[in-house]
Amino acid sequence: MLIRDYLVAVIQNGAYKERSWVLSVLSFTAYNFKHPLKPPVPYQAVRKDEKGTKVWMYYNPALQDFDELEGADPNFPVARPEDHYTFKAGEIPGITEDTDTTFGRLLVNAVIFFDVLKERAPYINGEINRKVLEKIYDQRLADGASEHAGDPKYLTVDEFKRCMNNGFSLGGLSPLCVPTACPETMYPPKFIIELRDKLFAENQGKLNDPAVMGMIQQTLLKEYRAYLMTTPSKKFFIFAKTIDDSFNKMFLTGGIETAFGNNVVIQKSLYEGWDLKKFPAYVNKSVSASFDRGASTADGGEKVKMLIRATQNILIQDEDCGTTLGVPLTLTPALRHRYLGAYVIADGVSTHLDQDNIDRYVGQDVVVRSPAFCKLSHGDSCKYCAGSHNSTNNKSMSSGASKIGSKLMLLSMKSMHKGSRITLVDYDLDEAFN
Repeated sequence: MLIRDYLVAVIQNGAYKERSWVLSVLSFTAYNFKHPLKPPVPYQAVRKDEKGTKVWMYYNPALQDFDELEGADPNFPVARPEDHYTFKAGEIPGITEDTDTTFGRLLVNAVIFFDVLKERAPYINGEINRKVLEKIYDQRLADGASEHAGDPKYLTVDEFKRCMNNGFSLGGLSPLCVPTACPETMYPPKFIIELRDKLFAENQGKLNDPAVMGMIQQTLLKEYRAYLMTTPSKKFFIFAKTIDDSFNKMFLTGGIETAFGNNVVIQKSLYEGWDLKKFPAYVNKSVSASFDRGASTADGGEKVKMLIRATQNILIQDEDCGTTLGVPLTLTPALRHRYLGAYVIADGVSTHLDQDNIDRYVGQDVVVRSPAFCKLSHGDSCKYCAGSHNSTNNKSMSSGASKIGSKLMLLSMKSMHKGSRITLVDYDLDEAFN
């Protein structure tokens, strides 16, 4: 049986519900054909040695014996999340036309939707994340006593709970499905070290200058990032913070450290070993980072409590203060979620931003009502200035104000994670002061 037909049979017969089957196709599992510890589950895949040649077999419930799985490479698991297959309409629940999809999407759809909704299940042929699931559930969820209960286009609360529980079970597959480190992420490539040494030689005598060191690191990180994006780890394990903060010091250069008031240039990376002549700089940086992290966390926590005490008597009132002032801004796609539930002022009229109309304002210059411009007395705010997303509790202003302290703490902690990397930015002073 071909792998594609094998997967159709698995879905149609519900074999994907068995943990043993999932493990058997996503990894290599040992199976003793002569003395098995337990009977195989239907369609369980096993790799067998046939006269010195390894082949993939699967347990055929119709034959009650193992049969060969055609087209499966014995050097790899039967199916990997990124493997593509094309299925015809009706072969898989939810697929209404010939569809090219991946094994990962097929498995997630099967576990979350097919198992519970059967033929009523949708098929999501794309990234399945929280927002996608929320949209599906928002459109379909119906109360048990609702007039829509039993309608194929809807799902009950009980079905929703089962879908969610099934989804949580997928978390256990992360070690098999999520790409992590590969050999290329465990040591620096030779060309990067050669480029580093060349840049250091060209700028000898100027390496104490943060601008020069920042330029060198920027050049190295650009080349190193391009190299890492060609490796198997690019899909998940490698992201900006890993490269800029961790790999920079680990594999490229120690950069500039401060020891007893002086800047010390550490050219070698940690991978190449410590430069013992500059050991005080290593120690001083470690002590400083450890202390600053604790001190900044404590300071941020103290500011949160202070802001809560200062704002705990501020209330959100139902009446409209009638202000025509607000915060002018451009509502970019990135800000869409943040301002959902806020009120914007247009021609003196306040309009509530909801899912039905917010997209009309994306990309537009708008004036958003804010508690800072509310006309109510005693520091209170009306729900129109606070926004419906903040007004479900009339004492929620304290919660919003406490975010300021949390943000300060987060910024302090982020600065410690930058390590030895120096970030260069262009700043136009004429624009700033004019």
